[in-house]
Formats: sequence, C-alpha cells, structure tokens
Amino acid sequence: MSLAVALLVTALFSIDSIAFMIDSVFYRSERQDATLSFSRSLHPDAARQAARLPGVMRAEPFRITAVRLGSGHRSRRLALSGLPRDGQLAKTLDRRLEPVLPPPHGLMISGRLADLLNVRIGDTVEVVLLEHGHRRVRVTVTDLAQNLVGLTAVMSLPALNALLRDGPRVSGARLLLDEAKLPELYEAVKRTPALATVSLQGVSKAQFRATIEQNIVTMTIVYITLAVTITFGIVYNTARIQLSERARELAGLRVLGFTRAEVSHVLMLELALLVAASQPLGWLLGYALAAAMVAGFATDLFRIPLIVTPATMAQASAVVLVASAFSALLVRRRVDRLDLIAALKSRE
Repeated sequence: MSLAVALLVTALFSIDSIAFMIDSVFYRSERQDATLSFSRSLHPDAARQAARLPGVMRAEPFRITAVRLGSGHRSRRLALSGLPRDGQLAKTLDRRLEPVLPPPHGLMISGRLADLLNVRIGDTVEVVLLEHGHRRVRVTVTDLAQNLVGLTAVMSLPALNALLRDGPRVSGARLLLDEAKLPELYEAVKRTPALATVSLQGVSKAQFRATIEQNIVTMTIVYITLAVTITFGIVYNTARIQLSERARELAGLRVLGFTRAEVSHVLMLELALLVAASQPLGWLLGYALAAAMVAGFATDLFRIPLIVTPATMAQASAVVLVASAFSALLVRRRVDRLDLIAALKSRE
C-alpha cells in the first residue's frame, strides 16, 4: 500500500514541476512577447529601428554566436548570448531563482553546463568562436545561473562584442508588444528583408506545455491505474483473509447481540489502521522515486525540477483512501451476509 502511495506521488508531482518550469522560463526569465531575429548581425541602430515598428512598446537588443566551450577533454557546442546589463525583458536567474545582471567581464554559465564541463566559479574555459574563424580564447567563469531549458552561456553585450572583435553588433531584439497591432507588425516584418523571423512567446509556451504534458499525462494515467489496482487488490485480499480467519469469532459476536455495524467495525478498524500506517512510508518512497525520476530525465534539452508539495501527497493519499474504502465496502457486504450457523459449525 505504501508503494501505491509512492506511485501516485511520483505521477502527480510532475504537475507542480511543469507549472514551476513554465513560471521560471516564461514569466521570470524570458519575459518578452516576441523575439525578432535579424538575417545577419547588424549595427545596434537596427534594434532602435525595430523599436519603431508598429505595436512595439519596448525593444531590447541581444547578440548570439555559435561557440564550443571546453575544459580539458570535455566540451559542448551551444549559443553564447550577449545581453544588455539594463535589460528588463530577458532575465538571467541565479541558483536561488533571483534575477542577476550579466557579468560585465567574464562568463556566466548554467549549473548543468558547469557540471558537464566540470568547472566552477573562478575556473577558465576555452571558447572556440565557430563563426569567427574558429578563433580560440579563454574566458573566466564568474557566476552560475539556473536554467531549466537548454544549456546557458551569457555575457554582457559589450563584453561579447569585445570578445568577437568586429565592433558593436546585434543579432535581434526582444519585444514588448501591443497585441492589438500584431497584424501591422507582421506586415512590416514581411516588407523588411533584414528581419528574418518573429517568434511569439505565447506560441512557444503553448508548444512547450504540449510537448512536456503529452508524456506526463500518459505516465500519470498509467501510474494512477497501477496504484488503484494495487490498493484495491491488497485491501480486498487482506479483508477476505481476515474474514476467513475470523468468521467464527464474528459470527459469535452476532449471536451475542452485536449489530452488523459493530461486527464490521472490528474488521474495518484493522484495515483502517493498516491504510493509515502506510501513508507516511508511501510519502517517503514517493519523494525518493520522484528524485530518481528527476535525475533520470535530466538532459541538455530540459531539466524537471523536484517540486513535491503537501497538496501532492494529500492527493495521492486521497486516491488510495478512496480505493481502500471501496474495496472495504465490498468485504463489508460479505460480513453482513455472513451465514452464522455455517460459521459456528466450522472447525478452527
């Protein structure tokens, strides 16, 4: 029965975890309404011109370049981002999920990337600039960020421009939009060859949620089915065994004048104590299984946070209690229809 509770905790914790991921990614970190990408790196004036597009209320430039970060024999290929230090739309989060400014010098990387490269704050990493002749430079890691999606490497925009040595450039702009003017914005983008794409944050959030929840919903249904089956089978079989072993005593109580409810209470109380005792152990097992699942699902693409709330444990226990009650009621009917004469004649 504790295993049944643990299976439910393992299935239900993912709901809170996905909600936490969406809040961290789309409301704390990536707060823009749309991301505008240029067909090539342009002068910062391009970002100021983007701010004058229809419906744009705020525009913040950024720069992205492909790099390979390495430390010793370990390396990862990813996009190195340059962000303005006074930006409000794109926030880098630290390990406490508090927004921090991009470092004026040096490099900020995600904790996952730091583990993959086996580096810590103060270590230097080799940066291979794949779009600039594969030039190799060494940069110091100045801080670690918390990022649940992808591998993050961030510098301030001026520091990245200085590293690339081609002058001030931007790759695009993050936009805060007036949604009522989206059609006008689309038309303006189509008429501007330098603008490559416009990515809407609402669409990205919907696709992200659908991709994650498609697997989560299937897993939850399977785990709930297993948990209910385990609970029903264990409680029902336990009650049947107790009824078979104590049929003579229960029949004797009925003959002595006990009511059906009082006789059933003897049997149901033992089952209730068994169910109650299984809950705390089930919570502990569920937390351990959830932690193992989080570790197993961690990839370079995304990481599921371990968020197990008291409400999740309460929901798991509620499902088990309902299944137990239903199973116990079936046995209660057999107690009510107990053949007193046959039970008293039976040999112990």
